[in-house]
Amino acid sequence: LDSDNLITIGEVAQIFGNPSDDCEKMEEMMKTEVNIIKCDFSSSCSPDIHLILGDIKSFANFRSTLRKASALKGFVENFVSVGLHQETDIEVNALELTSCGELNDEGKLCSDATLRSLSLLSQQFENTLSGHERALCAIEQLGHFSSRPLLDFVEKLDDDDLREIIDSGGNDDLELVDAITSLSRVVSVLRPILKEKPEHVLDALEVLEVQLQKNGNMSDLELSDHVKTCIQNLHSLTHRNKSMGDQAKAEICNIVENGIFIFSRDGLKVDCSE
Repeated sequence: LDSDNLITIGEVAQIFGNPSDDCEKMEEMMKTEVNIIKCDFSSSCSPDIHLILGDIKSFANFRSTLRKASALKGFVENFVSVGLHQETDIEVNALELTSCGELNDEGKLCSDATLRSLSLLSQQFENTLSGHERALCAIEQLGHFSSRPLLDFVEKLDDDDLREIIDSGGNDDLELVDAITSLSRVVSVLRPILKEKPEHVLDALEVLEVQLQKNGNMSDLELSDHVKTCIQNLHSLTHRNKSMGDQAKAEICNIVENGIFIFSRDGLKVDCSE
């Protein structure tokens, strides 16, 4: 703890370990330790220890903040218009936060950024996104790379395609019926954003919040669950759609007719037919 408050994130992690999901418990543990130092060295300790006590909360909450920053970056890639998009301050802020989450070979935070800079970045991030808490919770799944194939599928899906998938599920098992129901909910919320992608991430968050409200005041957790269900059953959902099934058949035929096949064992026979 020095007079210029230059203790780094990596140094704090070496002392206290990485931030955990139980941020309140970690914050209290860190405050207890720092208060002991304050009492033991009160005559020589810098007044900046009060700033450090204030910054402890940012470190204790860093795991949650980092998760939001990473989700925001993924959400921008998936939902913000690429052609007209210009990087905004909040995106730069999110990038700086994720760089603070660098890990060493032992899996511990090792950033040379100061604890104070982390605190300032975290405050800026939270202040800019204030009022968008509901959408922020939803984008953790929507900004994940595993959601990209589903979003591509939803973006190409028109009303006739969706109706065909819904009508095809009458005699299916319960899991697939649930997946079809989830798909219809996901399409209702996300298609308006995917069809006309906003140019700014804050605009995209606002549209998402409006769509959640329009769709029976759907909660962020409910939307995330629907997205996860669709991802788990995406193969089955895709093949319920005739137009996409025809496209898949055409791609397979093209591979059969023009592809190069390499077999590693003798005597293997392949019979391709429609």
